Amino acid sequence: MSTEPPASRPATAAGKPVKAPDAGRRSERSRRAILDAALALHEDRLRTAREAGQLARDTDLRLTVEMLVGPLTYRWLLRTGPLTHAFTDALVDRVLGGVAGGTTAGVGKVTA
Repeated sequence: MSTEPPASRPATAAGKPVKAPDAGRRSERSRRAILDAALALHEDRLRTAREAGQLARDTDLRLTVEMLVGPLTYRWLLRTGPLTHAFTDALVDRVLGGVAGGTTAGVGKVTA
C-alpha cells in the first residue's frame, strides 16, 4: 500500500500506469496549436511591413519568421553563445535587410 497521497500517484490498472492511447497525438496537437499561434503573430507583423513596402512583395512570411526564430532557438537550446540584444539586433537587421532587398541601418558584424 502506498503512503503517497492519491493526487501524487499515477492512475493505475492492475498496478501499471494508465496512459491514454492518443496522449502523444493530443500533446503534439497542443504543442502545434501553441507554436502556430505564436508564429502567426510574427507573420502578421511582417505582413504589415510588407504591405507598407518595407519588405519585398514576394516575401515568404513563414520562411522569414523561421529565419528569425531558428537561430534564436538554436542558440538558446544548444547554448552555442550568449543570447544578447546585440546578437538579436544583428540577426534581425540581416534577415530583414535581406528580405527587404537591401541592407538596413545598423547591419554589422554579429558579435555574440
